[in-house]
Amino acid sequence: MNAWSPLIVTFSAGLGLGLFFFGGLWVTIRCLAASPCPRLMFWGSFLIRHLLTIALFVVLCQKDWGKWAATMAGFLAMRTALLHKQTPHSRFSL
Repeated sequence: MNAWSPLIVTFSAGLGLGLFFFGGLWVTIRCLAASPCPRLMFWGSFLIRHLLTIALFVVLCQKDWGKWAATMAGFLAMRTALLHKQTPHSRFSL
């Protein structure tokens, strides 16, 4: 195994965490209007998404700053991809 393998694995895990976190946020926002108790749904989703994401970051990365960086890069790459998918395209957008 080479030195890049753990970083590729943690980058991929970061992509999955980003999909879970930001996909869950998207689902929550879409369902809030139809929810009988939107405040409970919002805070429940917030706690579940944050606690699971933080816990998985800690379990995956432990004390290796390279893994932290790779996981965060995957997490933010997924955020960027989902934002790009949802944002209307314009020639003036960043």
